[in-house]
Amino acid sequence: MSWRTIQIRDTVSSNFEYLLVALLALVLVSGYLTYGVYVSPGTEIETVEDSNWSSTAVYSHEATVQSERDVFDRGVVLENKSVYLSSVAPVLNGTFQYGYEASNGGELSATVEQTLIVRAVGDEGAFEYWRQETDLGSERISGLQSGDRVTVLFSINVTETRQRIEEIESQLDGSTGETEIVVESNLTLSGQRNGLAVNETNSYRIQITGQDNSYRVQNDEAVTDSGQQFRQETVPASYGPLRSVLAPVLFVLSMLGILALAVGRRQGKFELSDTERVWLGYRAEAEEFEEWLSTGTIPDEALSRTTVRVETLEDLVDLAIDSNRRVIRDHSRELCAVLLEETVYVYELPDRPANRQGLFQSSDATPSEDVAEDSATVADDESAANDKKKS
Repeated sequence: MSWRTIQIRDTVSSNFEYLLVALLALVLVSGYLTYGVYVSPGTEIETVEDSNWSSTAVYSHEATVQSERDVFDRGVVLENKSVYLSSVAPVLNGTFQYGYEASNGGELSATVEQTLIVRAVGDEGAFEYWRQETDLGSERISGLQSGDRVTVLFSINVTETRQRIEEIESQLDGSTGETEIVVESNLTLSGQRNGLAVNETNSYRIQITGQDNSYRVQNDEAVTDSGQQFRQETVPASYGPLRSVLAPVLFVLSMLGILALAVGRRQGKFELSDTERVWLGYRAEAEEFEEWLSTGTIPDEALSRTTVRVETLEDLVDLAIDSNRRVIRDHSRELCAVLLEETVYVYELPDRPANRQGLFQSSDATPSEDVAEDSATVADDESAANDKKKS
């Protein structure tokens, strides 16, 4: 039987009560956790989405060709162009559109007020030198449902607006700062959306830029917004894989461990015989003093010397250390020996324990360290002994 197996049995036998208590504690803890996961998980408060909404505000624009040209026909409508020619289509017609979607519906009143702002600014818009506003009209719509759209039109003569800027600058004795042409749409909403009161005002704007004979519309991308409403809901508690999987596994393993301890204790599987205890002590010493042991074959002539038997392997190792020799372990003779000039000190290996059946059963195979040979070491010890004898 492997000495490691005997060592495990001895450890279990010596610590049986502690192992049993530890396994019982593990059963209780893992059982409690398993019960909480699969039998009575309890409840927890979870935040869930109750409703949501989204909105989109967007500008579109177009200009109608007013002067016949070789490359433009009069009356042609140019839509959402990146650049317009003011000499061909000086009037920009725009549309502001707003709509929303609400998962639980809604009914809003929308008021859109649009203003043309002409101004001169400095320090990249940080302050204004002057400002002039022109009302472009307003519109109010009631009963705006989810999915409906608000559409408000406006129109600007870009050429006339630029002339107005020149007149103002002339009155101010020259250009000051950077001039801007802005269309601002102020949207005021009131009512209910997803059952909640709404009362808010948002501003959207586009800017008309360019010089000489062209102009372009900037900041006309769609502006979106959204929101969510949440509610607290009591739901069955959920647990991660660490608890939902590991707890049952530990419960089963700890129960099997307790069963194995009980069966082994009842059948005496853990108790060591006297032979096993002696063998265990020998193997513990052999492992402790391994650096002083060499496995090999002891010649017959070496054993013809005066033989002194020692009680323990530790005593033999002490003799080897004192005489600066090694301990030769000969498994064929079941013997350990220290070879001196005229004396050989020997320690007889204890009997090997017989294999047991059932728990901790092991094969009859001899451990590799028990069959390895080191003839070179034996020869070296013999040679050293003979040299000293001759001298």
